This record gives sequence, structure tokens and C-alpha cells, in this order.
Amino acid sequence: MKQIISLIVFLMAACIGMSQGLVVESFNLDPFDATATSRENEVLDFNRIPCALVKVMIIDNTVNFKSDYIVRYNPRGKNEYWIYMSEGARSLIVRSDNFLPQEVVFAKYAPEIKELKRGRTYVLTLSCKGEIGDGKVAVTFVCNSTTAEFVIDNYQTERGTRTFRMEPGDHTVEVTAEGYQKLTTTIRVSPYMKRQEISLDLTPDKSLDKIVAEGDNLLKQKKYTQAIVKYRQAAEQGNSTGQNNLGDMYYYGYGVEKDYAEAVKWYRRAAERGNVYGQNNLGYMYYCGYGVEKDYAEAVKWYRRAAEQGHAGDQNNLGYMYYHGEGVEKDYAEAVKWYRRAAEQGHADGQNNLGYMYQEGYGVEKDYAEAVKWYRRAAEQGNSGGQSNLGYMYDYGYGVEKDCAEAVKWFRQSAEQGNSYGQYNLGNMYRNGYGVEKDYAEAVKWYRRSAEQGNAGGQNNLGYMYEMGYGVEKDCKKALYWYGKAAEQGHTNAKNNKANLEKSCR
Repeated sequence: MKQIISLIVFLMAACIGMSQGLVVESFNLDPFDATATSRENEVLDFNRIPCALVKVMIIDNTVNFKSDYIVRYNPRGKNEYWIYMSEGARSLIVRSDNFLPQEVVFAKYAPEIKELKRGRTYVLTLSCKGEIGDGKVAVTFVCNSTTAEFVIDNYQTERGTRTFRMEPGDHTVEVTAEGYQKLTTTIRVSPYMKRQEISLDLTPDKSLDKIVAEGDNLLKQKKYTQAIVKYRQAAEQGNSTGQNNLGDMYYYGYGVEKDYAEAVKWYRRAAERGNVYGQNNLGYMYYCGYGVEKDYAEAVKWYRRAAEQGHAGDQNNLGYMYYHGEGVEKDYAEAVKWYRRAAEQGHADGQNNLGYMYQEGYGVEKDYAEAVKWYRRAAEQGNSGGQSNLGYMYDYGYGVEKDCAEAVKWFRQSAEQGNSYGQYNLGNMYRNGYGVEKDYAEAVKWYRRSAEQGNAGGQNNLGYMYEMGYGVEKDCKKALYWYGKAAEQGHTNAKNNKANLEKSCR
């Protein structure tokens, strides 16, 4: 109760000094402006109903707006703002760094306008009359935490507010934020400035990192329930690593029942605090639709935040989204940009993907030698996709001298890791005797492994081996089965093979 009383006193004092400055000149309907109803500018509220448009004309570029009815607002220039508001709105609160927040009640200035109507355009004109004569300075605190709260000279300030009008001189400021040590400091407000910006750096609470480390140690020992206690203790005090790790526990079901929605909750808290792993995980949840409705645009948003912090995995993910046009407009050049950033950090999938872009000439000029370079870097890290692709380049002599034995080497490394394309390609080498002695039984073995993973090429070729009796006993029904599997995926040769075999298979 003491804090509430202090806050009221603080605000009342501010009101006395800030009673002048912002004036409503007029508010009226503009019957000649069809902007709000134009297809280009039409905005819908959350009930899918067209909004009204309020054009605010004001000479003050620090102004901002608050109302339960605002759907969106756009600065259109220094002196004009477009505010889209839901039908039925009766007032708008206008705020500024310079002036006391003022509620504009529409009917007060235009008695015939009791409330806004959908699809109509209104014009609100404001002006700034003179300077504030209270002698105070608009002080803005810049802090390394978005959750920071301030107590100024023992007065608890409004949560979320960072700009305050303060008397020149020395002031005591206390700053608290989740995951950081409390900061108490003295600041000096200059009497020679109208506005002043003061940076306050909070120190992360290292004791929470220690708690997370204890949780990590318990996790390694598979003491999941005890690990969760530690992670939760740190997470609830705002430690982003603890929040991400607690999300992992719910995602995998370690020590708790698997709960994707709860995982999303904790990933989001970590992500919003700038934790790259939380951002990566939250993006993945949106991409897959785990615990949230699938939303590629939201996935892109979180992948981008992590990518811009240098997270190689999300640089590759962002490249993937641009390549496929998921959540963003398809853009091969942008995909190359992000694949390259990941690749240059040594990310194997990024290297393989960048190699593919050079091989196909997507977003860059086609360059087989450059493709081989990136495939090799991925392959030498054990990336099965890179190994299969490097084998393909040796098989056909693209960017390197043709070498079937070298192709077999890389196909085998890929195949033995379970890569269906590596298995399919290795099967081809055995069937044709390229780089190895011809061996139909070995070809069937690798085609089967590929086919059982759903690879259409492997399914078609396994069907062919059954049709011809190569490496297996001839069996037209099994041939039809595998042709059918491949045909269901749109494999053209499989469709033809199936149609031809059906005529003779009894």
C-alpha cells in the first residue's frame, strides 16, 4: 500500500508541472477521403471487421497512442500518423515524452460523432502550444533488460515506463529485473538539457548460472526429477538458460510427462530474453506445430533473431525457409546468403546446402568446382548428405575428374550412416559395376534399405530387380508393390514400369 501511495504522489506532482502544451485543435469526419475503404489500406480488426482510420496531424515526432481499440498505427511522416481503430471506439489517449497523456473524447470535439464507424476516415489535429515551464528534464533510461523496473528517490514508477520527467540534480535509482542483480546507483540530471539519456548496465545473477550448472550435472547422471528442480528454480528467477533447459525437459519428457505446450512456454520466455537456443527451439516448435499452431512466419521470426546473433543452425534454417518460400517469399539469393553464413562457421548442413546452390545455380552462378568445395567440407565432417553429393560429383565428373572408385567411397560412407540417397546411389554402383565389381545381390541390399526409408528412386530400382530377377528371385508381385510405392510419390519411370508390368503379371 505504501508503494501505491508513493506512486500517486509522484504522478500528481508530474501532472501539476505538465498541464500545458498539447492542444486538440479539431476532430472531424472526412467525408471526401476513401482511404479507409480502399483495398490497399483496408485493415481488419480481430473479428475480421474493417476498421476506421484516424489521421492524426501533430507537430511532435515523439507522440504515441494508447487505446483498447487500436489495431495498428503507422507513422506516415513527422507530422502525420495513421491509426486504425475498431468500430465503436469513443476516445483515444495521446501520449508524448513532452506532455501529460491526454484523452481525446471524440464527442467532446465533434458532438455528432459519438463513436467511430467502420471504413470511415477521421482527422484529428493536435498542436503543441509553447514549452513546458516546469523546469524538469525528460530522462530516458536505457537498460540491458526489457523487464527492468525502476524506483526513483523511493517512488515506485509505472511498470514498462522508461522515460520520466525529473528535477535537475542528483537522484537515487534502484533497478530490478529478472535474472539480474539489483542495481542501486546515483544519477545526475543536467539542468542544461530538455532531454537526457542515461545507460544502466545490469549484472547477470551468476548464482543462477551456478544453479543451472548443478541441473546440467544432474541431467548427465539421468537424475531428471532433481535436474528439473534446479532448472525451474533458475527459470522462475528469469535465467534464460534455465528457462530453455526446462523447456527441453518438457519437450523430451525427462522427469515429467511430455508436454509440448509447456515446452513452448519456457522456450518463449528464454527466447524473449534473447537466448539463442530458446529462439531456435521456439522457431522449431512453430515450424512443426508442436504445442502451438503451425506458423512458418513465426518460425522465421525466431530463426532470424537467433541467426542475427550468429547461431549457425538458425542461419541454415533461415536459408532453408527462403529456399522453400516457407514463411517468407521464396528468394534463392537470400537463401544463399544465410547458407553461406552458416557454412563459413563450419555448419555441415549449411555447407552441403550451399554446395547444392552452386551445383544448380540457384541464387548464384552455377559453379561445379565451388559446389565440390562445399560438399567436401560437409562430407569430411561426416555429413551424410554432403558425402552422397560429393560421390555424385565424382560419379559424373562435375567439378572434379570422373572417378567411380572415389564416388563409391563417398556413397558408402553416406549409405552406412543411413542416408537413403547414399544407399540408392551405392546400389546403382553395384548394379552397374561402376567403381566396384558388379554385384546384384549387393545392389538389392542397398536399394532395399533406401526403399524402406521411402526413397522413390530406391523403390523403383528395387522393383526393377524383382521384375528382372537380378540379385533376388523374380517376383512380379513384389516388383509391382515397389513400383507402386514409388509411383505414389510421382516417380515417372515407376508409373510406366508398373503400367507395363501389370499387363503381363498374373
